[in-house]
Amino acid sequence: MKKKRYLPFLSFVFCTIGCSSPVLSTDEYIEVGIEQGEGFTVVEPFQEIRRGADAVFTIRLEEDYAVTGCSYWKSKIQPIATGCKITLSEVRYPLIATLRLTSNTVIIEDRSDESSLSSSTVSFTESSQKSTAESLSISEESTSIHDSSIFSSAESSSGEETIIIKAPKDGPHLRGHAPNGLLYFHHDGYLQVGWNTKKDGGGEFIGFGWRYDKDIENLYGVFEPETPSERFTFEEYGRGYRLASYEGDDEKIVLPTTYNSKKITTIGQGAIHSETVKELILSPYITQIEESGIVCPNLSRLTFYDRLSRVSDSSLYCPKLQTVRLNAVELPCYSGTYWDAFQDKVDYLAQVQDKKKIILFSGSSARYGYNSMIIHSYFPDYEVVNMGVFAYFGAVQQLEIITSYMNEGDILLHAPEFDAIPSQFCLSNAFDERFFYCLESGYGEISRIDLRRMSEFFTAYGKYQNNRSHAPQLSYDCFAYHYDDEDNYYEELTYNVCGDMIFYRPNTDFEGRISQPYLDYDLNALFVGDGSEVQALNAVYQDYQNRLGIRILFAFAPKNIHCLPEDNTGKREELENYLRENLSVPVIMSIEDSLFPTKYFYKIDNHLSTEGAELRSNMIVSSLAPFI
Repeated sequence: MKKKRYLPFLSFVFCTIGCSSPVLSTDEYIEVGIEQGEGFTVVEPFQEIRRGADAVFTIRLEEDYAVTGCSYWKSKIQPIATGCKITLSEVRYPLIATLRLTSNTVIIEDRSDESSLSSSTVSFTESSQKSTAESLSISEESTSIHDSSIFSSAESSSGEETIIIKAPKDGPHLRGHAPNGLLYFHHDGYLQVGWNTKKDGGGEFIGFGWRYDKDIENLYGVFEPETPSERFTFEEYGRGYRLASYEGDDEKIVLPTTYNSKKITTIGQGAIHSETVKELILSPYITQIEESGIVCPNLSRLTFYDRLSRVSDSSLYCPKLQTVRLNAVELPCYSGTYWDAFQDKVDYLAQVQDKKKIILFSGSSARYGYNSMIIHSYFPDYEVVNMGVFAYFGAVQQLEIITSYMNEGDILLHAPEFDAIPSQFCLSNAFDERFFYCLESGYGEISRIDLRRMSEFFTAYGKYQNNRSHAPQLSYDCFAYHYDDEDNYYEELTYNVCGDMIFYRPNTDFEGRISQPYLDYDLNALFVGDGSEVQALNAVYQDYQNRLGIRILFAFAPKNIHCLPEDNTGKREELENYLRENLSVPVIMSIEDSLFPTKYFYKIDNHLSTEGAELRSNMIVSSLAPFI
């Protein structure tokens, strides 16, 4: 946003602050202003008010603009016919506030005058969010619709007011991004927890920062009434309050955001202990849950915001917790990186979820190892989606998301990497912090995972938050398809829509091992001997096949033949026979067919060159044909 600077006034502000007495007097007057910017005009940019009083500004908006935020933490926004009024409450020091705007925004219907919004319907059209560096650096900003008739979308059918935004359709991704941010709209006593695709609340729920189908036209604000503060006890904690205890028999708790005008930031040890609570919504200000802070044996759904950072599995005892809704408050740190490719692949998977599909899955060997268009050309009735990202973490969690988009008759081709057996053979259902890297630009996918089938969710999330605290903030507009694994930028796309690496990868000009350790295809070296690895993988396969009716096939990942010890042929044959006899799904190709000369690899001994990927894809077509 282009902005005009007011240096003389800033000098006055700094001088006033520096020379003021440490004892605040309510008789003292201070000057307060709102900085002008693109898309709006402040009728009276500067005001002199009594210290501690409210400052009210009238904002005239240019066509297609609307205000959605203010850098002053205690601000309220009231739409009016010509724009909006902004109230800066209880201002105690001289300041200049900055505004956050959205472009391409209009008020579709407004039956209010400039002093009331009673019974009006305010509809916002948004295509992009513009924000200043100043407003982004203040994470406690809030905006408010200053009227008691704005409740949740579920109540809107009675004629009460509803917050509507036109679902943004711009951006580089296949799906749209729901706006993120702390208290996007605010009403005292209510917490906005996201958006819904239907006005009556009966549509799809979409949280802050979640991705959604661009065919969706409108997003309706979902507001939840906060549980009365009388049911809680609080104690002072730092600059805010800690929740000390809860008394009640509610089935749903929505934590208040503040107490005595200060933020509630922490859930203390043993604070929420209830047999009746089935749904819990934490406020965006909660940053910490102490040990055993939440003990709710019947809790099934939890909503929280990504400002929560200090938490682990010891913070909660909720054995029936099934669904987590994680809302984005902070800007992403991994958007557009290697990890973000998973979310972009899910976008395409979601786009073709109602069609017949062949899903290619393993680690990075799959990312580099297929030309999906070759496979699709032989099986045109099937859409082909390459879901390979990284082999060394959470295949169980990845498969939970992937299979949630699959239907009866779809095919999952799993080609696990044998140097990553613990993850690729699904030996553990524990979350890994790297899983959250993959979903930071679309936390909504987490709600597809049944946490009753998993473990260590909050411990992994806490580690992720700790790592993220040291990373620079980026933008949702960062696009992983312009980068390779080493974060090198390419003008052309590095992926196609199917998820294949498509930038040109030349063949290697020598024979030998390139970079990876030796891999011994030896049954005794790879498996512990009791068959537990195969049993674990079979359990996952059988569950998805029985529950969803999908077809799962097994193949071997590509490998540079020079990464294998000499005279390994007999051991490879023994391993392959063991898997063919003991896996519950068909093995569609031999180990020998997965071994290639060095020339067909690119930089790493399991990343195929462009020619190598074409060669392997044609081999996969021949192996798939008998099963389609």
